[in-house]
Amino acid sequence: MSEEEWRVVCLDATHAVEVVLYGSVWAASIGDEQYEGGDPRDAVMALVGRVGVRDGWPVVELLAPGESTREELRAAVRGYLAAQDAIDANAANIGAFEDRIVARKVLDVLVGDAT
Repeated sequence: MSEEEWRVVCLDATHAVEVVLYGSVWAASIGDEQYEGGDPRDAVMALVGRVGVRDGWPVVELLAPGESTREELRAAVRGYLAAQDAIDANAANIGAFEDRIVARKVLDVLVGDAT
């Protein structure tokens, strides 16, 4: 028997859905409700299609184990962009430092050792 926990992300809450393989049939359950499908996603979709519609879930995402939410992905992209900005700022500082070194060398050639 194989078990997975899927997430149904709604506008107002996230619901954990247990998905279990019984022989060749996947069953998704939440509370006392259980629906079957040929694969885990089908079972979760059957559950959400019935329970979610009946209970008025404002569903945004169905997530398999390990999948990131859109908000988690946005946060990762924001972190990447912030790191890239820091790298760019550091590169600009390094470039300015290198320019000062070149200017110092030119000055040394023109007027002698300025250091």
